[in-house]
Amino acid sequence: MSFDGTFAKASAINQRLQALNDARQAIYAQAFGTKKAPVGAAARVASKRIQLVGLTQSGRNENDGQELSDMPALDALRDVVAALPEDVRIKLLKTRIETRQLTLRGQTARHRDAERIAEAVGSVQGLTSRPPRTSRLKSGGVEFSIVASRGVTHE
Repeated sequence: MSFDGTFAKASAINQRLQALNDARQAIYAQAFGTKKAPVGAAARVASKRIQLVGLTQSGRNENDGQELSDMPALDALRDVVAALPEDVRIKLLKTRIETRQLTLRGQTARHRDAERIAEAVGSVQGLTSRPPRTSRLKSGGVEFSIVASRGVTHE
């Protein structure tokens, strides 16, 4: 192959790579409403896909090939909210629902309130809750993290 042929092939590859990058940027802008995709755009798109699959329970978990849990994520969240004590004020900071695990992170007034929340989560059929991890906030109140598993008992 001649030098001109190699240069032409490299130029064609670079043009194709640029076209693919432009297409990726356009898809990202359409999906997330930003003009430019960050360096980790592929990871963010994959993360969004995992979140959507978890909410809709469509497809299979690609990591282990097993079917996703029988309890759809929104149903699990509805059941958890219905079980929460009505007299406890909660500031929910983060909710993460995965194939077999539910994580709640938030704030409440006292350590005992966080324990009651964990007990309520554990009372939902199909969920087993661990004791909450708590820490006192400087501004008052308690920050908690509660992890519950579907179909698994903790000992």
